[in-house]
Amino acid sequence: ILADVVDYREVPVLAVTRYIEDIDWGIVVKIDLAEALAPVSELRNLIILIIFLSTMVIIFVSWYLSKNITRPINLFTETVKKIADGHYDVLADESAGDETGILARAFNKMTSSLIRSSKNLEIKINELSESEEQIRNILNSTAEAIYGIDKNGNCTFCNPSCLRLLGYKRNDDLTGKNVHQLIHHTRADGKHYPE
Repeated sequence: ILADVVDYREVPVLAVTRYIEDIDWGIVVKIDLAEALAPVSELRNLIILIIFLSTMVIIFVSWYLSKNITRPINLFTETVKKIADGHYDVLADESAGDETGILARAFNKMTSSLIRSSKNLEIKINELSESEEQIRNILNSTAEAIYGIDKNGNCTFCNPSCLRLLGYKRNDDLTGKNVHQLIHHTRADGKHYPE
């Protein structure tokens, strides 16, 4: 086989020669290189096309599957954000039959429980506010001096009678201050009372 040969037309060819001794002849068989390699070129082009189309199909299928996988998660995330912002009327989509549906059902149950707890807490806060108001009214209307102190001896509250009897004009003059140092600090002889 002769390669890298050109024929009389200056066209690259593949050629094979054979000498026949009996008749003293030589035979040359040739084919244009482009014609000989045409099936290989077609096969190469077909393989490139198949690889390209396969890649496009894989990319599309991957995109489609990822959208179907992430879409419920993204919707669930948006629902969680809305609930976190105080929109308790929003429910997660429970229609999926997979793990996201199970998660959505559990989340909706938790949200319902949170709403009930929030309403109960609101009721308790209102009851405490009403109770505090009643206690404040009782403290303010009594003639006895009443004050409260924390574990450090600082005044936490006092009624108007306490202010008047101790000689203070405003609540701020007494609240937050150490009652022992203001009221019981020294004896008649000037010695300090123990705290």
